[in-house]
Amino acid sequence: MTMPDVLFHGSVKTVRGQTGITPYVFEFTDHYSVFDWGKMPDTLINKGEALSYISNLFFDLLGNDQCWKTWECPGVLCESSTYKRIKENGVVHHFLGKVDQDMHKVSSDTPSRFLAVKPVSILRPKAITEENKLKWKYDGYHNKPVNTLIPLEVVFRFDVPSGSSLLDRAQDHAYLKEIGLVAAPQEGDSFEMPIIEFSSKLETTDRYMSYVEAKRISGLSEDEFKDLYDSATLLALRLKSYFEECSIKLSDGKFEFAWDEKRHPMLVDVITPDELRISYRGVSLSKENIRKVYRTTNWHQNVKRAKMLATERGEKDWKNLCVGELKSSPPNLSESDLKRFSMIYMGLANCLFEKLTGKTVYPEAWTLDQLVLQL
Repeated sequence: MTMPDVLFHGSVKTVRGQTGITPYVFEFTDHYSVFDWGKMPDTLINKGEALSYISNLFFDLLGNDQCWKTWECPGVLCESSTYKRIKENGVVHHFLGKVDQDMHKVSSDTPSRFLAVKPVSILRPKAITEENKLKWKYDGYHNKPVNTLIPLEVVFRFDVPSGSSLLDRAQDHAYLKEIGLVAAPQEGDSFEMPIIEFSSKLETTDRYMSYVEAKRISGLSEDEFKDLYDSATLLALRLKSYFEECSIKLSDGKFEFAWDEKRHPMLVDVITPDELRISYRGVSLSKENIRKVYRTTNWHQNVKRAKMLATERGEKDWKNLCVGELKSSPPNLSESDLKRFSMIYMGLANCLFEKLTGKTVYPEAWTLDQLVLQL
């Protein structure tokens, strides 16, 4: 079998396959993206391969029932139907295995940037402009589809580090109450159980929303919403415990789900450092390092202005405003920055594999102790 043709070029990964036919293939590239821009001007050595290692590892672990049977579930969740189902069968996901360039299945510790997955349908909402405001119609989700992407990013938070977007919603008291907070969050706050938030997945920019709106646009019943909420909570807690084995702190992250044939949540997309905020000895090991560099540039200021202008005008394409009207594009990173950021991905893949499988995938990678001295 030959590698399928390209279906979709994303900012950091390419999707290959024949429409609607299993398998699709995720091809991880060495590109990166920040601030919803898409592909940035540089590449990071071995980033794609390292992300393939890490995502493969977590799918293998979380999909195995032993992962859950050997874990002490917090009491509040132990009686939930979601936990009982996951404990019995492992987490349902769309991952089928790592493959090579010729579509042969290979082991998790074999170098490859290709992951085979089961495809799911995507019902894209319709964008309309009313009274100079951009709105989205999700009519297709009210028909209770299966094997279909849930149009939400499910965000979990164990603490509130500097730069957390939760602080942007700190004065919305009704929203804070809904997500389980009795007081406005402050930088440095931490939570034993993760705070769960929902943002739009299929709109042109991420938009946080209330639980009520998340249920409405997704066509979720109360029981289905609780199943999704509990699935995200359990996954966040189990993922946190794996990182703790490596002395890595997990602060927040996001999951994507689809409905399976029984309308239970199925974990889709990938789990990598690009979807997580993690740190070691107080030093960030996530894409936040790249964001910090770009926050000092004029380009970042223009990105914020372009998004504001697009909202004011009811337009979808804020990036075109940034490039065309504001004449602003992202600058290249320095060679030293590129090496440091490449080592984040390689060092993390190496550490996780050594601690959780006893195998080494990048002998040349910096250790985490060496890495944090350079960040």
